[in-house]
Amino acid sequence: MSRYQPQYTVCGNLLCSPSWATGKVHGSLARAGKVRGQCPKVAKQDKKKTPKGRALKRLKYIRRFVNVVVGFGKARGPNSNQQ
Repeated sequence: MSRYQPQYTVCGNLLCSPSWATGKVHGSLARAGKVRGQCPKVAKQDKKKTPKGRALKRLKYIRRFVNVVVGFGKARGPNSNQQ
């Protein structure tokens, strides 16, 4: 048989596939968290309190409908940093 054809074996009444034909995990878990462990610890910055309730609804309305700039192309996302 060809090297790439799976060779099945009989295990009792069942037909067993070879171990290399089954799915594998992508990568080893030995290096999990490597990059996070290397990065220097940076303290979190204080942020302004987010509005709640009516004030949040008002903020969303202003962002979505009042400050809209109509132009060519696709609309910019809320996290876009382009001028």
